[in-house]
Amino acid sequence: AERVWEGIEIYPNPFSSVLTIKNETALRGRYELVTLQGQTVRAGEIQSSELSIDTEELPLGIYFARLAAASGEIRIVRLVKY
Repeated sequence: AERVWEGIEIYPNPFSSVLTIKNETALRGRYELVTLQGQTVRAGEIQSSELSIDTEELPLGIYFARLAAASGEIRIVRLVKY
């Protein structure tokens, strides 16, 4: 399952106003940005080599990026907004 996520980066971490998902392997799937309370605050499709997510209006704190590949593999990354 780890090989599925090779070439996928989420940065910067910590982030402030924009979060980027770099997708060098052309992975198809979905992303969700979730609060500690489990509320999804951003979500969408991963379909390009680089995706920018506007996070300007989100409050400061800890979030989780949940990445789901079309093949079913899941990856969760802890992120901090400052």
